[in-house]
Formats: sequence, C-alpha cells, structure tokens
Amino acid sequence: MPADVSSELFSTAWQLDRARARSRLVARRPADRLFLRAAADRLVPDGLMGDVTRRLVCDLLPEIECGVLPTWLRPQLQTLAREVFGAEELAQMTDVWQQVQNVDDDDTTTMLMLARRWLDLHQQPGDIATAAGGDPHMGSAMVAEILARIAGDAITQAKVEGLRLTRHQVLADNQAADARDHVHNTECGAGTFGPGRRVQVGFRPPTDDERRLRALVVRRLQRAQYRAPHRTGARVGYPTGRARGNALMQRAAQRAQNVTVTALPWTSQRWQIPPKPPIRAGLVIDLSGSMTNWLPAAGVAIWTLASAVDALGGLAAAAGFAGQVYPLLRPSSQPARVPDLTQRGGSDGCADAIAAVSAGAGLLQPGATALIVLTDGYLPEPDWPAIDRQVQYLYRHKVVVVWALTAARDSRTAVPANTVVLENVAPNAFPLIVADALAAQLTNAGDRPH
Repeated sequence: MPADVSSELFSTAWQLDRARARSRLVARRPADRLFLRAAADRLVPDGLMGDVTRRLVCDLLPEIECGVLPTWLRPQLQTLAREVFGAEELAQMTDVWQQVQNVDDDDTTTMLMLARRWLDLHQQPGDIATAAGGDPHMGSAMVAEILARIAGDAITQAKVEGLRLTRHQVLADNQAADARDHVHNTECGAGTFGPGRRVQVGFRPPTDDERRLRALVVRRLQRAQYRAPHRTGARVGYPTGRARGNALMQRAAQRAQNVTVTALPWTSQRWQIPPKPPIRAGLVIDLSGSMTNWLPAAGVAIWTLASAVDALGGLAAAAGFAGQVYPLLRPSSQPARVPDLTQRGGSDGCADAIAAVSAGAGLLQPGATALIVLTDGYLPEPDWPAIDRQVQYLYRHKVVVVWALTAARDSRTAVPANTVVLENVAPNAFPLIVADALAAQLTNAGDRPH
C-alpha cells in the first residue's frame, strides 16, 4: 500500500476494483457467473455484516450493474439505498462505479481517485434504521436474505448444468454400450446363421388356410408400405410458366460474360413417388418344454411372416432358444415350406437369440424394423439383465420389440422395459399379431429419422 494512502481509502479502492475484476472474469468465462452467484453470501467477510450501508452499496449494487449478480435485485436494493443516501447521491455513486468498469488493470491513480470520490459521497449516510423500518437489524437481515436467495438460485442453476452433464455422460455410456453390443451381436449372428450351422427342424408344405393367411398378411403389409405420390417443384432452365425475374437477370448476365449459365428461372411441377421403406423383421421363439402347445402356431407365424416379407423385398430371420440358440430361418432363405418346431429343453439363451436375430435380419439398418419374442415369460432370473440390455440396445436404435406372452404376467415373468407387452396371446392370433406389429412400423417408418 502506498505511504500517502490511508487504509480506509485503500480498502474502498480494493472493494470497488473487486466488482470490476469479477465483471471482466464473467466476460471472459461466462460459466464462472454461476460460481460467483453461488458464493454471493460470502462476498464480504462476516465482520462487515453489521455495516449494512457499506455492504449494500460497495458490494451488491456495483456487481448488479456489471452483470455478475441477477438484475431482479436492482429495484429492491435501489429503493433501500435511495432512502439511505437520497436519489442524487445514489446517482453519483452509480456514475462512480460505472467509471470503475473502464479503468485499466494497472491504472492505480485513477482507481484511487474514484475511491476518494466514493468516500466523499459516503461520509454522511442516512440512518439505516429509517430505511429498514426502524429496526437497525432489519437491513442486515434483508441483505442476508437476498444473498441467500442469490446463492440458492445459482445452486439450482448449477444443478441444471449438472443434469446436462449427466445427459452427456449417459450418451457417452450408451455409445460405449452400443459398440460393445454390436460386436457381441455380430458374433452371435455369425455363430447362429453362419455356414457351419444347419437348420435342424423338419418342414411341411403349407395348407390352403395358411396360404390364405399369407395372402392376408401380404396385403396388410402392402397397404402399410404404400406411399402416395406427391407433386414437387424442380428448378429448370426452359420455360414452364411464370419465370422468376432475378433468375432471368442472372441468366442474362452470365450469358453476357460468356460463363456457364447456372441460373434456372422456371419451376417445373413433377409427380414424385416416395421410395417404399424396406422391411426387416425378426422372430425369437421359446422352445422350452412349457411351449409345446404353442410351437405349431409359431412355425406358421415364421413361414407366414418370412414369405410375406420376402415377397415385398424385405429380410426376415428367426431363431429359437432352449439352453442354446437354434437357427429356425436363415436371413437369405426363400421360405417355401412351414417349419415344424419341436421343444428342445431349457429356457435359457433368450438374450443370445435376440442378439443373433438382430444381427441376422439387420434390424439396426434403416426401414421398418420389428422384433417379436414369443415366450411364456418364465425365463431364468440370471438371464434377465442380459435380455434387458439387448432390448434397450434395440430400443435406442428405434426398433420396436413386441413381447408376446402366452399367459398373464406375474412376479415371476421376465418383461423387459420399453417393449410392447401382449398377454394371453391365442395361438391362432399370433401370426396376425406379428403382421400388425410390422405394419405399424411400416406406417411410421417414413416419419422416423435414421
């Protein structure tokens, strides 16, 4: 501290310069505004709390003016300060701290001059008890309450920022999980539908009723896949109606300069047929002993869906699980006969079957994609986390998963989140349920980004 500067003058200059420093810090690093507001109740040491006037004018109002503290404080604090100092002196103080904002970092002379002017205005303040309603402690309580409110608002906003960071972390975790699941699903698909694996099921020719059911499914999917033609405008260089004047002038200028003419003054209306969304479907069948009565209907559903999807240029795959994964329909096959499914044994292997069908049918690729799982729901509890992870992986990629239960759900039933759950599904209704799920995806495929 210079020898000719009193401690009071130096302290005043220090307090005024603090608002200027915080203002420039916020200008350079806006994110620090939250931390400064969160510490608003600690801007001045506790020893100064009794001097409400100095705390009010030297700390809060200057920092509101320079943008560190929220502006909603200004009317309340200015009213209190105006009653203490008077409107004219408050205006002069406001002029001082606005000049402080323009002082250079190393301009000590100007800062001390402004601090001396500040002290001259601050020599005879009004009675703070009058402004505080007669209670000398009320002004201090008011300021403390305002500071606590500032800190609370800033902490709340900081929590919002924290939630935003949490969402970024969730996104990063999902991306890492997607990379891991993609590798696992690719391996399961190659192991299930690879050249070395044979489809170990019998086949029979379809009946007339099953052929009519296939025709019904084909018509239903065709209606859902249809997209109406619509008119669209295309810019052309030959006359097709009213021309755009600016484009005509641009074309004339390009011709005069002997450059390539790029201006297209006319608009041609053309009919455009939207592309049909591709169909990709997967079926996962529980082949455990408790599903014996359901397996004939499951075989009909596999043939019906695969044959209809193949007729419309799509891709379908099916697999069963019973202790391990069994290929029931290869993605590249053209189904001509109905698979005759038989029960195999245990109930584990559902997660690997979902992974294999997801990779085999290409469910993550653009188009109308659906996975249908037929089970009684009584799956080994240790397999539930892996099943849920596979379902959430598909859900994040906009693949609808239909969880068809042969009975009512209870506490022992495995039902992953984010699935379309159907209970007490009748065997003869299962093929149409599969077709309806895929038709709904076809209807919504045009509106879903990939």
